[in-house]
Amino acid sequence: MKILLYNIKFNKERFSVYDVLKANFIENNPIFTTDISQYDSADVVVFNFPHFRDQLPKKRRGQIWVSWNIESVTNYPMLENKVLGAYVDIWMDYRLDSCIPIPYTNDTFIERIRDAKPLPFAEKKDVCMVISNGHSNRTHYIRELMKYIHIDSYGSLFKNSTLPNDTGYKSLLELYRKYKFVIAFENSICEDYVTEKFYNPLLVGSVPVYKGAPNIAKFAPTFDCYLDATRFEQPSDLAQRLKWLCNNEEAYIEYFKWKNEPINRHFIDICYQNAVSPFERLLNKLQPPCTSFCTEYE
Repeated sequence: MKILLYNIKFNKERFSVYDVLKANFIENNPIFTTDISQYDSADVVVFNFPHFRDQLPKKRRGQIWVSWNIESVTNYPMLENKVLGAYVDIWMDYRLDSCIPIPYTNDTFIERIRDAKPLPFAEKKDVCMVISNGHSNRTHYIRELMKYIHIDSYGSLFKNSTLPNDTGYKSLLELYRKYKFVIAFENSICEDYVTEKFYNPLLVGSVPVYKGAPNIAKFAPTFDCYLDATRFEQPSDLAQRLKWLCNNEEAYIEYFKWKNEPINRHFIDICYQNAVSPFERLLNKLQPPCTSFCTEYE
């Protein structure tokens, strides 16, 4: 069997792509190739359609097409195109009803998030964010929010702070660790689309202020480990709540009491989805006797 990764590239600096997906599984596996010249002899072809720039090749008889993607369908509506769906045999993406689900978590998150020790309340700053662009109406919302509460913004969106000695992901986590709250707004509002924006603050003992997937409760360790921005009618209401929490230590530490309580079973199940590399799960699915492929979402 030969599996061609048609336009799949892994960036080891991007934790959410490289580490979570365990791309190292394919690096020295002779079954996988990235040589497009081998397209005609490939049994399986994996496409990353949101970043596909070529003309769609002709599908060879008996060839299996796989759609690999961790981007929101809201930002890339082509992924729900019925014409594309007629060609795709196996879907690998963040959606829980995908053939091979790829959440932004892995099995290590359970203990890492539970064991993350927050800094003492007095040593923490109030609110920060690192957002580079505006999507899903978050630009307007954050602009309004910042009228009522100061937010240290280290990203290009409303930038007012600078991170010295920025070394990438490690620096980001260290920054979040120093704050009580982190603005964690997704770049699109989409079911099941819960990214590292939500998990990074939890990994270092901070509290995400979340706006994104409507079913976020299913993806959270517990319902009281984050502040849901959608529960407030106006940005001013959220700002008022944040101000109060930033000055009330007893109320703030309530967000960490869950660490000594049972964790959400849905969260655990989702984390274990990536206990095995999605590409290894793909390979297992393709081995005879093959399980039936799903050609569309249930």
